[in-house]
Amino acid sequence: MLEITVEGKIDRAAWICEQLILTQSCDKRDLRRGIDRLILDIENIEIDAPKCYEEVAIFLIWLHKSNCICNKYISTIPKEVYERFMEVEEFWSYFKELNVLYTSI
Repeated sequence: MLEITVEGKIDRAAWICEQLILTQSCDKRDLRRGIDRLILDIENIEIDAPKCYEEVAIFLIWLHKSNCICNKYISTIPKEVYERFMEVEEFWSYFKELNVLYTSI
């Protein structure tokens, strides 16, 4: 999945995730666990993919728009990673409009 997003196919990757949930091939909990692993390792990924914070932030927007993740999930992202996502204009403006901003910053 990461290879798809890093290559700039974020909307397609989010669509695939949505289809996996709709067809019950996986559930939202499985998807969140996968995203959690991605987020926990994002600093190491950045070594090989310098734009990974931007790509993952936009991927999260698509997943949210597809109802694959909820507002509450966004608030569980580790603070230091969330702050990096907030540097991505699209992430900041999308979640600000929804009043989904990290409460402990």
